[in-house]
Amino acid sequence: MEKGKKHQTVAAECAKNSNFITPSVKGGREVCSFPPAWLRIPEAVRLSGLCRSTLYTLIGARKLKSFSSKINPECQRGTRLISYASLLDYLESAFQQSVAEEGVAQ
Repeated sequence: MEKGKKHQTVAAECAKNSNFITPSVKGGREVCSFPPAWLRIPEAVRLSGLCRSTLYTLIGARKLKSFSSKINPECQRGTRLISYASLLDYLESAFQQSVAEEGVAQ
């Protein structure tokens, strides 16, 4: 495949699927970034705008899918991961609820 043709294909694929993040150029190549399936807490804070304690409250209330990834079962600590899809679903439902209560989307 020609070099220019390949770049057009990547850009076209990104454009037709809204789940892709905007194509970018890295090292002279155009690449298409996929959204992550799982987020660490700091990433979820940055992307959602919610504070860490709110995320943990939502996890405790089972409004967000989450698990602790441990290297082996004997580890006491793990890395808490949150499902990106469940975070987006929660934010969308919170928005819809806000619109229903206020009556107008801002």
